[in-house]
Amino acid sequence: MRDIRFRAWDIPGKFYFPVDTIEFLAGGIKANGPSYGEGWATVNKGFEDYCDITIVLEQFTGLKDKNGVEIYEGDLVMATSIYGWTTPRSVNEFGLNIRSISAKSFEVIGNIHEELKGE
Repeated sequence: MRDIRFRAWDIPGKFYFPVDTIEFLAGGIKANGPSYGEGWATVNKGFEDYCDITIVLEQFTGLKDKNGVEIYEGDLVMATSIYGWTTPRSVNEFGLNIRSISAKSFEVIGNIHEELKGE
């Protein structure tokens, strides 16, 4: 059985924090992290006055890249195909379609919230 884990992107602070607990509330989700405090995400329109949208929750896929780095939703990975070409791919709520690109390895190169290093 794979671990069910989340991380949260703090929108105003522009950093990730690990999530310890998630509370599902009317109109929003509250996530708490170690030595962080709490962040809010709302999924229902009309609740913005009660829950500031300050975080984006991203789930662990259960996969690791070739360097042992955990792959989460929101990550950008460089996929190396069995034919030798490489292509960047984003991991979304639908996962990463490994079959469609015949990949032999993946490497996390960034995430959708930050600019890629070297750009």
